[in-house]
Amino acid sequence: MSSERSKWGWANPEFASEIGDKVREVVNRLDPIGLLALNSPPDEYEPEMRSIVAKLVRYRSAPSVEELQSLLHTTFAEMFDPTMAGQATKYRDAAAAIAALWEED
Repeated sequence: MSSERSKWGWANPEFASEIGDKVREVVNRLDPIGLLALNSPPDEYEPEMRSIVAKLVRYRSAPSVEELQSLLHTTFAEMFDPTMAGQATKYRDAAAAIAALWEED
């Protein structure tokens, strides 16, 4: 992403939508609760995605992988339950992939 976008993009609804799509791809690949593997609809995690993106747009600078890992884990633990969400470490790769979005051109 360009530096101009990274400075103001999160406040731009179009940019937030673009990031939302990318976050959705990352989380769907992770399938943290295993619902997509059970042939649930592809938008199964939509409420969680909306919650995550709503929190991401508040960041003024790129969050760390640790912050993103915590955000993902906390969101799924709250929206499902801690047992279903599993350990926070399970979200590390997804957090790293989301953090990399700040580095894209």
